[in-house]
Amino acid sequence: MRAAGLPPSTSGPKMPLDSNALATRTARTLLASHLAAFFWALAGCSQFGKPEKKPEPNIYPANYKTDLLVYLRGNSNVLVNASATYIATPALKQFGSESRYFVFLRIDGQNGRKEKFVVFYAGLINLFVVNKRTVR
Repeated sequence: MRAAGLPPSTSGPKMPLDSNALATRTARTLLASHLAAFFWALAGCSQFGKPEKKPEPNIYPANYKTDLLVYLRGNSNVLVNASATYIATPALKQFGSESRYFVFLRIDGQNGRKEKFVVFYAGLINLFVVNKRTVR
C-alpha cells in the first residue's frame, strides 16, 4: 500500500525489452534521418518553383572567330578545296520579330566562291546556313 500524499512508485515490475521492438524503433529512426537528409539535399538542388532564367539572346559573340573555327573543324566538308576564307564582323539584324547577331562567311576555292551565313543566340552559334549557290 501506498502512504497518503506520496507519488505512485515509478519502479514497477521490470519488463524485458523485446529485441524486435528495439530493432523496429532503430530502423524507423534511421529511416527518418535518411529521409530528412535526402529531402534536405533535394531542397538545396531545387529552385522551389522559381522560373528558370532565360539567357539574353542578343549577347555579342565575343569569341565568334574561335567558335566558328571549332565548328568548321568539326564539319570539315565545308572547307573542302578552300584557298581563302573571309569572316565579317558580327552585326545585329532583324529576323522575323526578333534580332540576332550574325556573320557572313565567304570561302574562295577552286570551284568558285561559296557564301555561308551564321546566326548566334546568346553569344553561341545557333544556325549555320549554307548557300547552295556558287558564284564564279
